[in-house]
Amino acid sequence: MSVEAHATMVIKNIYVEWVKGQLAAHEAKEREKHSGSRGTQLLSDGMPHTLTGEDFMGAVMAHHQAAQAEVEARKVQATAKAVHKAAITEWETLEAALKQRNKKLTLDHKAQHAVWVALKQLAKDEGRPFRKPAPKRGKLEPPLAQPVLQKRVAREQTPGEDFTQSLVAIGEEEEEEDAWESG
Repeated sequence: MSVEAHATMVIKNIYVEWVKGQLAAHEAKEREKHSGSRGTQLLSDGMPHTLTGEDFMGAVMAHHQAAQAEVEARKVQATAKAVHKAAITEWETLEAALKQRNKKLTLDHKAQHAVWVALKQLAKDEGRPFRKPAPKRGKLEPPLAQPVLQKRVAREQTPGEDFTQSLVAIGEEEEEEDAWESG
């Protein structure tokens, strides 16, 4: 083989290695973009494998377990959303009733104040002193706290505990963590 042909082969090999590196980087980027149970490739290195080998079977089992865990997490999240939606509906009903009570209290106070103003003006017109104090409005009820959608359940439920109790427990745990972080 001549020196020129050898040099051409060396340059071609360098180019092929460079292109393979570019392609591998592109595939890795695509794999990261589509990661998760759908993007997992069990035989990703392109080399032949024994499909009954321990490594391959372990990878298959890990893949199935990860897919099952993802399905379970989605079910738990859907249940949490349903519980949250029901809590929001109940909160909206209670909040509307609270606003009506506060509105009635305010209107009653305005009516009492109007009567007081009229009596004060009558006393002034008659030239007599009016010493009755102005009516005070009672305290309004404070607004209710809006329910918050809980994060995914990170701990397992105990057998006697229903889902809403575990969500409340998780919310309390997060509040304690926040208190420790801020304190």
